[in-house]
Amino acid sequence: MKLNPELYQPYTNRGITLELIGNLKDACRDWKKAVDLGDTKPIEWVRKHC
Repeated sequence: MKLNPELYQPYTNRGITLELIGNLKDACRDWKKAVDLGDTKPIEWVRKHC
């Protein structure tokens, strides 16, 4: 994320990790950022849960 903050993959992956440990608030934050950067995979999850 520090090397290239315009890549969505690190945000998507960290969101998955945060969800797995039960931190949905921060998972939503990362997935929203990933969607803003162009990732289409978490869009439906964000719509339903964030």
